[in-house]
Order: sequence, then C-alpha cells, then structure tokens
Amino acid sequence: EDIKKVLLRAGKEGKASVFLFTDSQIKLESFVEDINNLLNTAEVPNIFASDEKATLGEKVRPGAKAAGRTLNTPAEAWAFFLDRCKSNLHVVLAFSPVGDAFRSRLRQFPSLVNC
Repeated sequence: EDIKKVLLRAGKEGKASVFLFTDSQIKLESFVEDINNLLNTAEVPNIFASDEKATLGEKVRPGAKAAGRTLNTPAEAWAFFLDRCKSNLHVVLAFSPVGDAFRSRLRQFPSLVNC
C-alpha cells in the first residue's frame, strides 16, 4: 500500500519522492520481490486494477500535454505514468550486510544490485 502511494505521488502528481526500505520492514519475501520489480520495470505487477489504470491515464493527460506529449491510447498514458515514476521516484535500500539473508536476497533478486 505504501508503494502504491509513492507511485501515485511520483507518477500522477509528478512530485519527486523517496521510498526508504529497510531489511527490518521485510515481513514476507514478496516485499523484496515487489521492490525488485519496482527497480527493474518501475512498476509492481497487479498493484493497480484496470479501472485504476484507466483513471490514472486520465489524470496524467494534463502533465503529458504540458510536457508536449499526446496520449492517444491507454497504453501510451500508462507508459507516460511509468516514465514519470522512473524520473521522480528514488528508492533507498538499507539492508544489513551481516548474515546470510542479505547474500541470499541479492542472489534471488538481482535488481537490488543492478538498478
């Protein structure tokens, strides 16, 4: 839910945002998988329902027009939203290097290192 709020702030509103994620916040490994996807593609699969995506497409149109882009399809609107997320969202990871958990997470989720 926090990732969704940050994505909306960065993509819909176009505001620079920072998402700080520490290893003490990991309750399920799926959290780390979501961060991995966010770093790799700037989106978390299935975080927005299709009706939410359509609404977001309409909300980003003024920003796209101001940037000189025309959005003719919902796919173009979604791509513009993701582009704004990529440029406005910064992810800060604070993981302890002590122990095997850090090493195994880096092996399982390569975007933690590469992106």
